[in-house]
Amino acid sequence: RLAMKELGTPYTDIFSMLVLLAIYVPLSKAQLAINTSQNDVDGNLNSNFTVANYLWIVPGLLLWALAIFGLVTSYDI
Repeated sequence: RLAMKELGTPYTDIFSMLVLLAIYVPLSKAQLAINTSQNDVDGNLNSNFTVANYLWIVPGLLLWALAIFGLVTSYDI
């Protein structure tokens, strides 16, 4: 919302990228701990897509499409 009002730009954009990096570190450590606990350090047991994966991908894509549509149509052109 700040970027839409041009407040704090480009600092708000940079901050959002830094937040993504900050989230990546603990999640990658957690994934490594999970893989190690399952004796699958390389993650080979869950390296292929299943029907359940595809069933979750479809609603996820729809959600992203709606979010992008909402962003694109919210600007007065």
